[in-house]
Amino acid sequence: SLTFRASDGINIASAISSFTLQFKVVNSHYTTALITSVGTNNQVNNTFVDSSTNSHTITAVGDATQTTFSPYRHGGYSNYYYDTINGYYSATLTNALGSGSWTVEGWFYKTGGNNDFHTAWHVGTVNQSDSMSIAVNNTSIQFRSNGTTTSTINISNTVNRWIHLAWVFDGSTLEVFENGTSIGTVSRSLNIAQKVVSVGYYNTAFSNEGYITDFRISDTQRYTTDFTAPDERLTADTDTVFLLQDGPYAKDLSSSNLTVTKNGTVNLEPFAPYDAQEY
Repeated sequence: SLTFRASDGINIASAISSFTLQFKVVNSHYTTALITSVGTNNQVNNTFVDSSTNSHTITAVGDATQTTFSPYRHGGYSNYYYDTINGYYSATLTNALGSGSWTVEGWFYKTGGNNDFHTAWHVGTVNQSDSMSIAVNNTSIQFRSNGTTTSTINISNTVNRWIHLAWVFDGSTLEVFENGTSIGTVSRSLNIAQKVVSVGYYNTAFSNEGYITDFRISDTQRYTTDFTAPDERLTADTDTVFLLQDGPYAKDLSSSNLTVTKNGTVNLEPFAPYDAQEY
């Protein structure tokens, strides 16, 4: 049933109607079999259905099962950077962030590793002048500029849980938000001239291990006070200069449509903070 409500701004009228919908596959008269994963038979994941008019019996042989990995997956995907300094995505921004305001944010899931130092991203080479990098440690967020200067903001715990982190720079102060709540500020003078962005990369032998999804860079101070962490996929707007999103492949969804290059081993996995059960 579907309830329709209409209003003239003062009064509200409601009516309940029953109706049916019929769907068909385009060119379905050519379809001899359409094997779908629907989790039937008490929602087990090893029953397959032929949705064509032939209604063939589908027999699973061996350990063929259904999983949540799908190009239509509502919960989305994330990139898993596993214990390597060579696995990362890179892109070149159209314009450098410079000395103005900006926001870097995304969802992060830390899974440990030697030294537990998981680099979120960097612009330019970590040890290069006019560059910066941001790292998610087990209990702190670290920010570096020009290779050496480090600012640290403590965080309760980043391990084995999805957290939304946002780094907001207003031209003189860097503020970090955890799940929409400010957890610290530091005064900084920055002029980021490098344009190359690397996500999930660090140039020493530290272990990088964890997930990143919906990684967005904006050329504005997007948050000025505490906010509600997003409960659905981040989107690109006029302030977005880079949005690395995975579904089912890594792509920049900003209007610049930057070329995203995969370097080394990065695994795309059906695991995200917006997970929903689908097959």
